[in-house]
Order: sequence, then structure tokens, then C-alpha cells
Amino acid sequence: MIEVIKEVRRTCGEDYPIQFRMSAQEFVDGGLGIEDSKVIAMLAEEAGADSIHVSQGVYASAPVIIPPSCVAHGAYVDNAAEIKKVVNVPVIAVGRINDPLLAEAIIKSGKADICTMGRASIADPEMPKKAKEGRFDEIIHCIGCLQGCNGEEMKGNCIRCLVNPLTGMENEYKIVPAETVKNVVVVGGGVSGCEAAIVAAQRGHKVTILEKSHELGGQWIAAAIPVGKGDFTTFTVWQKNMIQKLGIQVVFGVEADKAVIDSFNPDAVILAYGSNASVPPVPGLKEYGVLAEDILRGRKDFGKKVVVIGGGLVGAETADHLAAHGATDVSIVEMMPVIVADGEDSVVYYLNKRFKEAGVHVYTSAKVSMIAADHVSFTQNEKENTIDQVDTIVIATGRRSDATLADSLDGAAYQVVTVGDAKKAKQGYIDIREGYEAGLNI
Repeated sequence: MIEVIKEVRRTCGEDYPIQFRMSAQEFVDGGLGIEDSKVIAMLAEEAGADSIHVSQGVYASAPVIIPPSCVAHGAYVDNAAEIKKVVNVPVIAVGRINDPLLAEAIIKSGKADICTMGRASIADPEMPKKAKEGRFDEIIHCIGCLQGCNGEEMKGNCIRCLVNPLTGMENEYKIVPAETVKNVVVVGGGVSGCEAAIVAAQRGHKVTILEKSHELGGQWIAAAIPVGKGDFTTFTVWQKNMIQKLGIQVVFGVEADKAVIDSFNPDAVILAYGSNASVPPVPGLKEYGVLAEDILRGRKDFGKKVVVIGGGLVGAETADHLAAHGATDVSIVEMMPVIVADGEDSVVYYLNKRFKEAGVHVYTSAKVSMIAADHVSFTQNEKENTIDQVDTIVIATGRRSDATLADSLDGAAYQVVTVGDAKKAKQGYIDIREGYEAGLNI
């Protein structure tokens, strides 16, 4: 690589900018340590590099290259600081830097001269402009979910973004003023409903959100509670800020039915009322189990020995939360051959790492047969197993949509669109996109 830099300098001249990208390999056995990397950086500068971009990891340690939300903000900045001690050219830091104020702090601390904010720019390409103008509350922050960017790319699709459906669709999605201003009622103030309301209001419609609880965010509130998912809260904060700025009316404590909706004289209705917990007919589960959402939101207490029924993302993250907050013996019982089957690889990597450290027991290809107040029985590999002396049994067996309200609006005099989990229970990534598209199409 050093010879390549020298050849580029000879060929292209002294004014040609050369950025040398180096990656510490200390995350794999036998890889380069920071002292090795400092020597390489010095040689790169001597060879003619104009700046040094300090990354981390190699393909053998892929999860650290594009770190998910559970990795601390600026987790690898100290590597850049070490490189900066031995070179005079600008040093660039990267890795979980998703806020301009964080980047400013890193630069002011002298640890780096420049911060690279790749995913943060995917989430909000206007972030630098908004920061310059002091519009920090309008910045859409990357939440480190990896679903739209790395996840879509690994599937061979174009890069998208969970928190910004416009990303990758700039030629397909256009927020333009509506030809006719309509009175739009959105039923449900979860992230899908709020997204629909924001886009509809940006197009000039008069929008009202009807929310049966006394807060916006829906299931997203619980989703932001597990280990390393605090950044998820930035999205609901952004939505609330935009709802206020756009003058969207929010009515709390309303259980919407056709009569209530009709009383607002809508021209269009967007149904985004979410889904309900799905509780399979396992003997004892409904009687003795508590919902994962109630555990995450602190509505229900839990004991030291806990069994989580369901090993999808919600179940696994709830188990992770329990192990981090006082439960000393946590088990997951999952019917599928693996847990979090549809999770992003890096997210699952760190999740399994924490499970190993905390001693979380994972039973896959296991079918629960009976629940009692203090034990769980299940079949695995045609063998009956029982976990005894259980303090708490957590239900994380998925969600189910309810079409009752949607069916009651058949034949209504106004346009009706169903989005999010109200349409079909699924990941928030798709729910948010559906809300966005509904706002575009009203």
C-alpha cells in the first residue's frame, strides 16, 4: 500500500489529494494492534498521504466495521487519537458518530481532525445544513439498526433507511403540495401513523391524529428500552418535534370507532392503530405469563429466574434486558431452529455475545407444551423438558393485526388507507415506509 501511495504521488503530482485508509485488525486473533498501525500511519505520511482515515476491523471481524446501536457512540475514536500522536497530516475518525455535536466534541477534544459520518448522512443528507442553521431538532438521527443500509445492501437491494424512507427513493418519492387540501384523520400515534401524518401535513393537508393512549410512539417506546437501543428514541423525538412544527392536532385518550371518526368530517382516513400481542393457546400461558412489552416498560415486576417464550427479536431483546437488570437465570424457548431469524447479522452477533457473558440459556426447536405458575414444560428433539422454580414467564410470541375497525369503514364516503401493523404485523422498518407512502398518496 505504501508503494501504491508513492506511485500515485509520482504519477498524479504533488497536488493530487491522497487519503490513506487504514484499519486496525486488533479485533481478530493475531491482527495488527494500535502500535503496529501507528508505524504504518507514519510510513503512509512519509510516502505522501495527505490524510489518514482510521477505521477498524476486517472481514473476519465484520460486526465492528459497521457497528450497530449497542456499540457506544464514538467507540473507536481513541484509535484515531493514537494515530494523531505520530503524524502531522489530518486524521479522520469513524464509527457510531451520528450527531454533529458529538463530532464537534471529538474534534474539539483533539482526538481527530475530521469525523466521517456515513450512516448519519444516509439517515439525513441535510444534517450539516440543519446543524449550521441551528435546526438540531429537525435532524433525523441514524439509530444504528442496520436494516435499511447494510441489511438491504447484503440482500442485493439498493440502500434504504428505516428512519428516512426517502433515502434511495429520491426519484420516486416527491413531497409536493397537494392539489386539493384535505381533512385527514390518522387513527393511531405509533411511528407509522406519525410518519403518515407528518408527510400529509408537509403536503399541506390538515391532519389530526387520534391516539387511544396518552403518548405518541406506540410499540416503538418499548423497542427503545433494551440494551443499546437508546438511539431509537431519537426517532420518536424527531416525529414529535415535526408534529408540533407542522401544527398537527393530536387528540389523546380517544378509542376511535366509525362514529368518532365521522365526527371529524374527514376527507381521508389513515388507519395506523397497530396490533395486539399474539398469545398462542398453550395451557397456562395466558394465566401465568406477562407480556414482554409490560416487562420492558416497567409495568410488571420480574424475579431472578425468568423464562421468555419466543425467541424472535422482541423475545431475545427482552431476555437481554432482563439479564442486564437483575435476573440471574434467564432462558429463551423458541420453536424455530435459531433465535432472531430475521435479525441483522451484526445485531445478532452482539446479542449472542452478551447472552454468553450473562449465561442466558437458549432452547431452539423447542415447542412449549404446558405452563404452570412456577414451571415451563417443552418438547425438544422429541424429549420432554421442564424448567422448574420459575419466578416469571414472559410472553414474546409475536403480534397480530385486528381488522375490526378497518372492516367497519367499508363503504365509507371518505378514502381509507390501512398501514403499519394495522395492515399486517411486521417490522417497524416496513411500517414506517407504509406510513410515509400513505402520506404521499392522500
